[in-house]
Amino acid sequence: MRLNTSLSTILGATLLATLTACGSGADADPFTLIQEGNYAAAVAAIKPQLATVEQGSSEHKELLLAYTEALAVDSPGKAKDEFIAAFDKNKNFLVPKDLVYIANRMAGEKHLVEAIAVMDKGKKTWPSDEGLSVLLEELKVAASSSGDEDAKSALKGLGYLGD
Repeated sequence: MRLNTSLSTILGATLLATLTACGSGADADPFTLIQEGNYAAAVAAIKPQLATVEQGSSEHKELLLAYTEALAVDSPGKAKDEFIAAFDKNKNFLVPKDLVYIANRMAGEKHLVEAIAVMDKGKKTWPSDEGLSVLLEELKVAASSSGDEDAKSALKGLGYLGD
């Protein structure tokens, strides 16, 4: 009987220590969670914060970029859709380097189709931006070298690849 009491006490203390180390959703710093690779927890921590900050503020921008970065790992389509929707809502809110950053993050996770969609949004908004032009060339190389037919089709369909 004593073993059961001790075991439950040990398990309870271990669980408490584990939960404390992980941090709760309210207490956890989403940027630390991203650095640690705990993307699901970062998404969970950022989502409620996005709803409470002033839209278009620098804090909103910082949270949106972090949210999209974290979401892109496991839900690239949702990350792309939500990022582009936020961009469409307020075009002055983001700058070309923000789109380059997000597209590079998506491409780094091998989500080339989503990265191409973000890059395309940027190219259509700022057609002469050098950073977006460089990104386009990098995405062409990545699509070609990876053999990702969907990415090649996306580039071709958007007019970025010749016949």
